[in-house]
Amino acid sequence: FFLMIRRPPRSTQSRSSAASDVYKRQEYMGNNIMSSKAVLLDKLMKFLATTSGRDKVSRFLQYGLKFVEAVLLYQAKRRGPPLLTDLAGKCKIVSGQMSTVRKILRFGRPIGLVYNHINLLKAYFAGRANPDPFNKAHNSWFVLSRLGCDLSLLVYFLSDHLLYFGKIGLFTNQKWLKIADDLNNWTWLLECVFAIIMDSIAAELMSRKIRYYITGGDERATPEETEKIVEACKKSRDEAIEEIIAYAFDTPVAIGFINEKFISQGLLGLLGALSTIVWSHMAWPKNLSLIHISEPTRQAEISYAVFCLKKK
Repeated sequence: FFLMIRRPPRSTQSRSSAASDVYKRQEYMGNNIMSSKAVLLDKLMKFLATTSGRDKVSRFLQYGLKFVEAVLLYQAKRRGPPLLTDLAGKCKIVSGQMSTVRKILRFGRPIGLVYNHINLLKAYFAGRANPDPFNKAHNSWFVLSRLGCDLSLLVYFLSDHLLYFGKIGLFTNQKWLKIADDLNNWTWLLECVFAIIMDSIAAELMSRKIRYYITGGDERATPEETEKIVEACKKSRDEAIEEIIAYAFDTPVAIGFINEKFISQGLLGLLGALSTIVWSHMAWPKNLSLIHISEPTRQAEISYAVFCLKKK
């Protein structure tokens, strides 16, 4: 963080007219708007540069088009033009293509899950000698629910790979493809249930830690350290709550894939799109590359204070 004061050249008059001052302010506002757009575009590029970001965009199109397809079919049944039925068919095709794209983007994910399992178990057994009551890696129920969530996700990805091979014709055994499809749907539902339990435990642990430090439980911590710890705990708690909301939207979607009678395709698409918005908000880059704020600091002389904040 640095502060730079910029003054006009000596040739500039010390007193500017009201019209000139308004013009300079308008010019500043235009530059500030352009800077904001540049920051937004920079965040968008960072979001799309990640596999997770591209997956979220494909996911939103997949479920959003499911919802649009259901709306178009509903309108077509009410004596709508035949064009609506054709558009609904095109939405279904594109939605299926987005599902295939997501299967490709998920290749290699099982390796990361195995690595996460190893690190989680290491942290759990390392903390058994001196457990931290606020550390979720030392909480048995959290670790069990996390293992259940990750194991369900592992089976989900493996069955997902088999379904992709069946879609492109590399695997043609319909019996095993049906088993893989059932496994895919049921393990997704199990993942949602385990994840909601896991995030609920994490949010409760963070809430306890916040109360502990706010009430002065750690006398050795300075006020500045306490404030930083509380802010970090609030951020972790909010992330856990946000994940609970996303999984709450995903749970009925998984049930709908298990049996279409339980939930309509339109509602399935709507809930899937809403959960994707929550997931995208969590994956959206939070760090600011540039904040540019300029304001006149004096009335007589046109001086500008330029504040630049950069985080990485």
